[in-house]
Amino acid sequence: MPSLSSRPRLLLVRLPPWLSRRNRHPHDLMWPVALLNAQTLARAAGWHTQILDLHVEALTGPQLAARVVDFHPDVLVVDTMTPTLATALQLARAVAVRSPNTKRWAVGQHATACPGDLLAKSAFQRALSGEADVAIGNELALTSLSDATTSGPHGRLQLEDLDSLPPVDPRG
Repeated sequence: MPSLSSRPRLLLVRLPPWLSRRNRHPHDLMWPVALLNAQTLARAAGWHTQILDLHVEALTGPQLAARVVDFHPDVLVVDTMTPTLATALQLARAVAVRSPNTKRWAVGQHATACPGDLLAKSAFQRALSGEADVAIGNELALTSLSDATTSGPHGRLQLEDLDSLPPVDPRG
């Protein structure tokens, strides 16, 4: 496997639904299972990946954008839903300005239901629909870094031997 510095970099960001509110309720603290699965698929394909989970890290908008840019991702995937739409758009636009070569993809409930909201004004280049781990795995398998805006129907990534995948790393 190539060294970390030569592998493509993927950053997965999970925005919690309470992000725009002061009250954070512990019942919302759940493992990011779909992103951990996507990370496992990406690592098996040779990507250097990291998960930035705002369910457990409290960052302001500027701090979040700085963390994303400091990671130097080739692809940024933001898991968002309707309550976090404004934050997701703000992050994508900040990354577009500060790191224009970073491909920006959105996944999650809002990306599936209303992809046009995320693609507006060049915030995100892709809105992936369906289950996050499958959608991200398929896009990484079917998209080259030079053309991360490819659209159209894609076949599903077929996994024949699940035992060949590395285990999910809960540390992200």
